[in-house]
Amino acid sequence: MTEAMQVVADILPLRYVILLLQDPWLGFGWNMKSFAVVSGITVVASLLSVRFFRWE
Repeated sequence: MTEAMQVVADILPLRYVILLLQDPWLGFGWNMKSFAVVSGITVVASLLSVRFFRWE
């Protein structure tokens, strides 16, 4: 990939989900950085959904 595409791929959360699943599967153990990023995104998304979701 080009450098610009690599920068964009590093920013997207899907990269961290893939690493979180791939590393234990390949025997590298848990990737704590990926776990922190995915957990943080989950918490922020949950808080935003609680704040802005309305039954109408």
